[in-house]
Amino acid sequence: FEADLYSEKDVYEITGTYLMINPGTDPINEIHVQEAFEAKISTQSVDFNQAFTLKQAFPEFKYSIYQLAHPLLPGDSLVMNFAMCYGTEGFSQSRRQELSQNASFFTQAHLPSLNYLPNFELNALPLRKKFGLSAKNRLPEIEDLTQYNIGLNSANKITNTT
Repeated sequence: FEADLYSEKDVYEITGTYLMINPGTDPINEIHVQEAFEAKISTQSVDFNQAFTLKQAFPEFKYSIYQLAHPLLPGDSLVMNFAMCYGTEGFSQSRRQELSQNASFFTQAHLPSLNYLPNFELNALPLRKKFGLSAKNRLPEIEDLTQYNIGLNSANKITNTT
């Protein structure tokens, strides 16, 4: 990815590319994208190297589902390009620690992630009950490899390219 930093304005713009390869045995028909959840980070565009439609959007959760015109078959690849920015409007109470005059620090949390992320689930039991959800299992089984998921589904291999 590439980042343009404007520390004097407390703004950054990021463009990036993900190369997705389907190593599984089933075709992939849709791509789930979770934007960076911070309020001041906004995704400007998401585009794929094949035809697609926005199947469903959940703006309050910054979550979108894109339907591919042609399924991503086992062994095939798909390119996703994205553009996003961080910016303050008006006066800010504090400056970002990641964006300073002499150094910057970014993590994967600043970039869109793919597929469902359990760490965004409601945790509080009263809220879960309000929405008709059962209590959340606090400790996953040791064999559950999804507990190590950090934005990437094990069915997809993702590579950042420039």
